Amino acid sequence: MDDVISLQPSEDGYRLGDNITRAEIAKIAIRLTKGSPSECTGKVFADVGSGLGDLCGFIEAAAGSGIVSTANPDFRPGDLVTRAEMIKMLLAATGTPPSDVSADFSDVNADMGDLHRYLNAAAEKGIVVRTATFRPNSHASRGEAFKVAAKIQETLVVPNPEPLEELPLDQLFAPITSSGNADPSTVMATETVSISNSSFAPPSLNIKAGTKVVWKNEDSLPHTVTFDGFGSQTLNQNDQYEYTFSQTGTYSYKCSIHPSMQGTVTVTQ
Repeated sequence: MDDVISLQPSEDGYRLGDNITRAEIAKIAIRLTKGSPSECTGKVFADVGSGLGDLCGFIEAAAGSGIVSTANPDFRPGDLVTRAEMIKMLLAATGTPPSDVSADFSDVNADMGDLHRYLNAAAEKGIVVRTATFRPNSHASRGEAFKVAAKIQETLVVPNPEPLEELPLDQLFAPITSSGNADPSTVMATETVSISNSSFAPPSLNIKAGTKVVWKNEDSLPHTVTFDGFGSQTLNQNDQYEYTFSQTGTYSYKCSIHPSMQGTVTVTQ
């Protein structure tokens, strides 16, 4: 793994409990394909430059090899990655196709788009352990990413880097949507709903189609964001759930644990 994860003098140096970012996942993806960082130009993404250190070169190498798309002007290198997004990014980078053989995770379903098929593939190939739940919307830690990368390196034959079929950036790192797809030609708008004092704030949102909504649980109590036919798993304190609304309409939701907690999202063109 030393060729994928830089050797540290002590365990503390790996920061295993820290959440992993998009930039760090891009670096691991390039190293898994036995690629090298590009010379940082700062011209590929508006928010990626020499200030990121070697991460800039790895992000630009990922763009150059087709692992991520340059359709969007920003990469958002500091944004966190969910466990499902981490699996998709690393498997897709190594050319591993998704699978339709269900892993039987109770919190993973077709509403997640192709993310659930990559989780199927990960379980099928022994990259992740088949358990009752997977917690796909939880943020991935550096330790989890390192473990997955090690299993991929051990289990899969990783080819020398060749241009991959282009996977748009917002599909590699997308919030879970009903279709699993995001429009890579636009910069995604984002709205945030705070869950605090056993209420959703604001309780009602009016957004345009294509907007991502992020719910963050700031309560000490567990909550859910439950729509008719889709929604989050149980969100503990500081967990969050993301959903991109692509279809117009009014969507009502509630906390399934505390049904008096209710909210609406109205989506227009």
